[in-house]
Amino acid sequence: MDLQVLHDKTSILSFLKENSGIQIYSIGDLDDFFWPKTIWFALNEADTIKSIALLYVGMDTPALLSFYKGDSQYSYKLIKRIRHFLPGEFNAHLSPGLIDIFGQQKILNYYGSNYKMILTREACDPNDKNIRKLSIEDLAIIKELYSVSYPQNWFDSRMLETNKYYGYFINYKLGTVLKTKFKICYFLIKFVLTERELWTITRTNVHLV
Repeated sequence: MDLQVLHDKTSILSFLKENSGIQIYSIGDLDDFFWPKTIWFALNEADTIKSIALLYVGMDTPALLSFYKGDSQYSYKLIKRIRHFLPGEFNAHLSPGLIDIFGQQKILNYYGSNYKMILTREACDPNDKNIRKLSIEDLAIIKELYSVSYPQNWFDSRMLETNKYYGYFINYKLGTVLKTKFKICYFLIKFVLTERELWTITRTNVHLV
């Protein structure tokens, strides 16, 4: 199997869309806004991509993302192959088991396991006066919300420039923030998911040097 660095969005997207739910973070980073800050590693066999790992370098601490659904062998082999190409410290968002490649002694901070959710039916367009698009002018209230509900977040204010962030307001106070990849998902904003799939990912901070 060959280790490659991919530069073609079409081939990357084609692979990611095979399991778009679990790969939705990576799909979002194909956007022109994020693309220049990405490095795409792939394991290739017989001209077929078997696994992809994304290194996002747009934050102070880079982030490594690699997810699989079902068989983990290709993702495991890929992470082992790229280990020595990674920066000395990075955050990791990985499917279960992949973090073990680095060893417990290399983990500076362990943020636990998280569930990823996705609607499995077409989302309707919102018709709710409490929902509106967020801009850089809303940064103060976004920071206030995260300081209380999610103090260890990795929110980058530059992302508000994408015009893809929406807020749900309760009595004129920001109650939640949603980044949309393609269109607003009203059910997700309202926390009433009825048809969904769940995946577990591990979030850690790794120090290799």
